[in-house]
Amino acid sequence: CGSFQSVAKEALEERYGLDPDIDRALSGQNFIVGYKSAKELLAYSEEHIKALSAENIAKGGRKIRGDAVAMIATIIKPPASFMNTLAVQDQHRFLADALCKFSEIVGEHNIKSVAYHFDELGAHTHIFWEPMTADGRLCAKEVHNLKFFNKINREIPAYMKSKGWNVADCEIYDKASEAEKRKVLGEEE
Repeated sequence: CGSFQSVAKEALEERYGLDPDIDRALSGQNFIVGYKSAKELLAYSEEHIKALSAENIAKGGRKIRGDAVAMIATIIKPPASFMNTLAVQDQHRFLADALCKFSEIVGEHNIKSVAYHFDELGAHTHIFWEPMTADGRLCAKEVHNLKFFNKINREIPAYMKSKGWNVADCEIYDKASEAEKRKVLGEEE
């Protein structure tokens, strides 16, 4: 939740970030795959929502709700203390490997823009993707949920290890106690 436009402007070519850790002298090392600017990404998203709405109406359904989650921004941000030990080409390879598995999980066709940042404390990526179900519906609650995070936390470290990276396993909440799950979901007593 939040301002999609603001998040995109921080990550993409507008680079409106106010983070004091941004070293503008290094911003030339950043690169973007897919939609380059927040303006382009927003225009695409608005047109896609209109098209999905028209398709739904043609099938006897409803248009997409105005408050529907149209795009999700995900950051793959390994610890700077790790990334800064790697040569630049290895940082690129690490982020590309992580993106490869992430793309497999969310569907490469759903990823609309990826910004690689090398101008902050540690190299990382911003990924903008649509929460589309396997049957082609826009539905964040079916796609971006605790099962999604468990899958990400289980599969990405395993994949990275298979590629030769020495990464730790992540917390998987299906193994957590019921009290821990309620705490994570904000359902504390």
